[in-house]
Amino acid sequence: MTSPARSALDVTGAATIAGRDQLCRTLGRVRSGMLRDMHSASRRWYVWLALASHVAVACGGGPSGDADAGTQADASSSEGDGDPGDGDPGDGDPGDGDPGDGDTGDGDPGDGDGEVPMVGSGDFLIDRHEVRVRDYFQFLAVPNEWPELPAACAWKESVPHQPEQWATQLGDSLDKPVRRVDWCDAWAYCAWADKHLCGLVGGGPATLDQSVTADNEWFRACTGDGATIKFPYGNRYQASTCNGKDNDAGLLDVCSLESCRGGYADLCDMSGNVWEWLDTCDVAGVPDREQECQRRGGSFESTEPNLTCVDINNLRARDLRAGTTGFRCCQNVESGDGDGDGDGDGDGDGDGDGDGDGDGDGDGLQGNLEWGEPL
Repeated sequence: MTSPARSALDVTGAATIAGRDQLCRTLGRVRSGMLRDMHSASRRWYVWLALASHVAVACGGGPSGDADAGTQADASSSEGDGDPGDGDPGDGDPGDGDPGDGDTGDGDPGDGDGEVPMVGSGDFLIDRHEVRVRDYFQFLAVPNEWPELPAACAWKESVPHQPEQWATQLGDSLDKPVRRVDWCDAWAYCAWADKHLCGLVGGGPATLDQSVTADNEWFRACTGDGATIKFPYGNRYQASTCNGKDNDAGLLDVCSLESCRGGYADLCDMSGNVWEWLDTCDVAGVPDREQECQRRGGSFESTEPNLTCVDINNLRARDLRAGTTGFRCCQNVESGDGDGDGDGDGDGDGDGDGDGDGDGDGDGLQGNLEWGEPL
């Protein structure tokens, strides 16, 4: 039986010797910290133990053919998002060399428990930031805990949850959003974390017609329950406030732009950085894996029209794995404690609506739209 750590890392399948060496340096730091962390929670201990058992095998001078044998296994698909209408010329990630990928992988992938802090407004919660590489690592390390997938993901039986270019993502900053995950990967992680892929308040998928209504979790969070209409920080576009193409920074660590907060208080990166999969799919008459599901928020390669709270037309096949696409999760208030970090008081004004355009809170969505009606 394949161990959790080997499944999670697949270090012998690194795309290049240099990439493997970088990853092994990261794993060496993990291994050196094992004795300090044996007192931690059982899940973390399990991850440490399983991971350490493979550090020597993967990084300790095994047959030189290992890296070469894994070249094709880790090679990324060169296909991108490929939609000339969405401002993303591709996945923006040839060889995973994003302009903003300057980090060298500080930190240990075993840190944390895979839980992302949440904020909200009372009747639902949303992840404060996109799911990070370090969070997704925890999910991959415990395959015996993975949830049963919905029928629409039956095709995933032959496709692992490990993202494409996973070794490269582990070798970079662990606080960047996990990418190159398909819709079913995102669904599975959220279910494993006792959450759900964002759809309707109360749980369940949203239809495309429910993309901009008061019962759409992602839309409500982005607009701060109606404090704004267009962007989480206000109603006028600001090129460097969030991490879109105009910011020219490449992929960034989550929450690293202090200016990109809102709609809910301390909610990060609802505009830009990576597209986010949602539980909104068009299921008419095509194979399950080709059914198109909604992404929202835009990415570091997106231009203004796709960085808004109201852009609803970016649909991609359920099996797409792109370098510009990640996700975050939502949760019903009654699902466990789920109180996040306690700073989501739901006042809906975020911290970035002072854009100098004189809009103020009074002419936001609540003043222009009956909740429950499409925008």
